[in-house]
Amino acid sequence: AFNYGGRPIYVMPLVFGGAPIINTITSVLPPALRGQDISDIGPWFYLSLLLVAAGAVIVLLFAPRPRPVPH
Repeated sequence: AFNYGGRPIYVMPLVFGGAPIINTITSVLPPALRGQDISDIGPWFYLSLLLVAAGAVIVLLFAPRPRPVPH
């Protein structure tokens, strides 16, 4: 992402917050679609996914912005 102009303030929350969530969804969804029981996954696990997503969004929204250069 950095090679194509991505800025660290945007890339880091997406990589370290978004990638684990996508990995978890792709791990849990196929067994659920095949009808396997995934009820042993507790609510704390789902809550932690929401917290990671909320943290990434907060970092993206409230990232430090450079101040305009006075002329």
